[in-house]
Amino acid sequence: MNARTARKAADVVTRDPVRTRRLILDAARTLLAREGRDALNVRRVAELADVNRGTAYLHFASREELTQATLEDVSRQLAKTVLLPLPVGDVTSIPISQWRVKADELAQFAMNNPALGQIWLNYILTSEQVRSDPFWLKWVGATRALARSGYAHRGVDSEVLAVVLLASYFTWPIWAEAHSAPGSDRSEMGRRLSSELLRLIGQGVLLPEYEKLIGRRDKRPRTQKAAEAGAITAGKKSPKKRKRQHDS
Repeated sequence: MNARTARKAADVVTRDPVRTRRLILDAARTLLAREGRDALNVRRVAELADVNRGTAYLHFASREELTQATLEDVSRQLAKTVLLPLPVGDVTSIPISQWRVKADELAQFAMNNPALGQIWLNYILTSEQVRSDPFWLKWVGATRALARSGYAHRGVDSEVLAVVLLASYFTWPIWAEAHSAPGSDRSEMGRRLSSELLRLIGQGVLLPEYEKLIGRRDKRPRTQKAAEAGAITAGKKSPKKRKRQHDS
């Protein structure tokens, strides 16, 4: 592409501010996921998005503004794609099979985006704007609806439950070193994560008569499951071993 063609393309993008903003946010999300928060700046994002730097600064005047907008965009996309079917009222209107689907989708997103997920989780847990965040509103609304439903034990603290579950989704990939795992291994580790969280909900939140509806889906022999889990985490140091090495 020659300079004149490049300028013409940039002019077209500039005249479509919605598309330009989308290009910038997608590039920022890619850079966050690939290199982390410290690597994010308007200049690099403009280059990655193939957008004029001046145009990018018209949309986001600073790195902080771009970072905030990118994390808010992740929240909107997660709320739209993962949480869309979840209710904020009567959870009994949603088949429990859908809970499994949504648990798997969120687990796979977390496994495939460990660095981005860690940054986003920190934003959710520390941002003063979290009370208006679209994902958090939907997430805590769904856990509150579950706690108040006829499915759950009395006295379930929905806010604590929401934080514990969300933290589990986005810290397990860091512990499991998902960033260096092949895609097939990440998929299996995500399945393990969602299965365990569903089991914990089944045994700790739901009444006994509903527990079996959300229990383990994996009917393989325990020895086979243990062998496969061991194959995935082979060579990974245990917490105690890590501590001893650190102390030494």
